[in-house]
Amino acid sequence: GDNLWIWRADHAFLDPDEGPQKDPQNSLVPLKDRVPKGSEYYLTAMGDYPAKVGVHVKGDFVTIYGLAVEHFTQDNTVWEGEAGRVYFYQNELPYDVDQENFGDKHYAGYRVASKVQRHEAQGVGVYSYFRDFQCLVRSGFVAPSTDGVRFTNVFTRFLNGEPGIEHVLNDQGNAVMGFSDPMSRLPTSIEGPGPTVAPRR
Repeated sequence: GDNLWIWRADHAFLDPDEGPQKDPQNSLVPLKDRVPKGSEYYLTAMGDYPAKVGVHVKGDFVTIYGLAVEHFTQDNTVWEGEAGRVYFYQNELPYDVDQENFGDKHYAGYRVASKVQRHEAQGVGVYSYFRDFQCLVRSGFVAPSTDGVRFTNVFTRFLNGEPGIEHVLNDQGNAVMGFSDPMSRLPTSIEGPGPTVAPRR
């Protein structure tokens, strides 16, 4: 794959026949009072545009150059195939979820299945902007802690809203909880040379 952007809508055009969108935090006031973008667009609220997973890879030896997956309501990317490789990944977690429906279920921006033995990801990031509700995510990336699964230049980033993300990869990396600590980065997940995935024959 090359240059893929998989997107669950975070906004839509305003319907001129409807009144101002109500704020999910307080239905007595319009959302645009808290989020100025709400004066220009309808902003996705919990339950809108149901889409659970953006990318689910089951095949082996899949390589993607440039992958963006945004705003899905469960694990945004799930990788089950062996010997997968991703070079550049960008993910924004959904704006409209809460602790019960997302954080407590341990969803992540990028998950490598526990059975996978070989995987490589370079230049990959997960961002948070929990616009409407408190939502604390355990980790931006979840993957097996095995020598054949390698991450290089992996990070999490707080953009705005409620905090946040506790770790970058599994239990590695610092929390990103606000503007005072907006980014956490791991140069590499495992010390030593990265894996070389054999070409498919």
